[in-house]
Amino acid sequence: MLFRGKVSLRSYLDIKQIIWAILLVVIGIILSIIFHAIGSCKAFLPMHITVMLGGFILSWPYAIAVALITPLLNWIFTGSPPFSGLLYMIPELVTYTIVINALYRRNENALFMKRVYLPLLIAMILGRLTASLFQAVLFANSVGLIAFFASTIIIGFPGIILQLIIIPGVMYGLAKAKFIELNLDN
Repeated sequence: MLFRGKVSLRSYLDIKQIIWAILLVVIGIILSIIFHAIGSCKAFLPMHITVMLGGFILSWPYAIAVALITPLLNWIFTGSPPFSGLLYMIPELVTYTIVINALYRRNENALFMKRVYLPLLIAMILGRLTASLFQAVLFANSVGLIAFFASTIIIGFPGIILQLIIIPGVMYGLAKAKFIELNLDN
């Protein structure tokens, strides 16, 4: 017998996490389609928002799944980002989720500002460095790592500002609505 005692599939799969993950993937794709339609996807980085939220809300395996699945499905359904963009976007998004998840879980008793903004800022820097490293290696041109990093900051600046406003706002709203546990005393 493979399993002893009462072991169900529910033991291995967390339905609540799966529902959150599916919701974040769907919202990420919808936001991407909307922002592509108005021609500002590169500037506002809508897919990043739901992936980063996944880093906060989900356990790390589900968060990483959102970071992998969202850009792949978006590429399959819309052709965007282009395949060459997937090669550095996926490692960037995975880096976001790993960093956010680790720092968020590590500071469980921290106040809202430290628990949400600190992981978000550190993840933004490390994720963009990861994307820049992959771009520099994959495209092996004379532009280099620093130029790629600077371009991700300059081109994505409106998205960075949007992420710094929306993600903490959504986290605050989810905590107020008791969907997640988060210390709001600051």
